[in-house]
Amino acid sequence: MSEPTTEPTPDEPIAVDEAPLVEASPRFELIPIEVLDERPGANPPKFYILGSDLVAQTDEGQLTLSLRIKSKNADKFDNIEGRRKRLDAILEANNQKAVSKTLDELDVIDTGEIVQKWYQAWDQRNEARLGESFRSLSS
Repeated sequence: MSEPTTEPTPDEPIAVDEAPLVEASPRFELIPIEVLDERPGANPPKFYILGSDLVAQTDEGQLTLSLRIKSKNADKFDNIEGRRKRLDAILEANNQKAVSKTLDELDVIDTGEIVQKWYQAWDQRNEARLGESFRSLSS
């Protein structure tokens, strides 16, 4: 006599409620970072883009992180592992070592959010600039 099995035989279809659950990764849409033409007065947004800078409001005060990357430095940043280390190198190349040191002193959650927002702002700024270039070429 064979042992009972819970596995379906090759001829038996798997019932829907027995099918293995595959959880889809959560999908969310990034909310664009606000782009401003001038510094806001009272109650500024937590993050905003002003010119070629990301401005972040923190418990320790306001941080301004340049979104510019000089062409001569771009290749060396590609070889740096880790988003935070890469951002530190970019800030240092932009003479913003003090900003990098401030990030070191913030809560790890706050620093992580600022790093994530810097990359989002960089992408957002570049998409806007590319879009402007394409529009101006077709006009």
